[in-house]
Amino acid sequence: MPMWQPMASEAVAIASFLATAGLAGVVGNRVDAAVGRLFRSVHRRWRRRASGSATPLEIEEAVDAAKAAAGARGFRIDTVTVVAAWQDAGGFWAVRLWAHDPHGYPRFLHIIIPPGDPAHATISIWQLEPGG
Repeated sequence: MPMWQPMASEAVAIASFLATAGLAGVVGNRVDAAVGRLFRSVHRRWRRRASGSATPLEIEEAVDAAKAAAGARGFRIDTVTVVAAWQDAGGFWAVRLWAHDPHGYPRFLHIIIPPGDPAHATISIWQLEPGG
């Protein structure tokens, strides 16, 4: 079984992404519009059931947040395949997925979503590659 090593890491600050997309005119960019809709959908679902500011996301919310974060970094959300998702004791979600980069190459991503309001989260993304 191959070991996976981080190849590159990035962070997506959701509030900044949504503000920038809004200022840039999301309507003119279908990718940003789709990513923004997905982020806002996660936020609405979380707010309806959250009992406090640190309420963890549910699995569907975490997976959608991971897809949207990948889309915000240029990965094609229409190509996403979720490989695994798990939650730790602190409420953080780890989501692993395959997605095509802007050049059409499939990439293996490891995404960490913190507990709490997804609209104010910073989501970490690692692009993984096989290694020894």
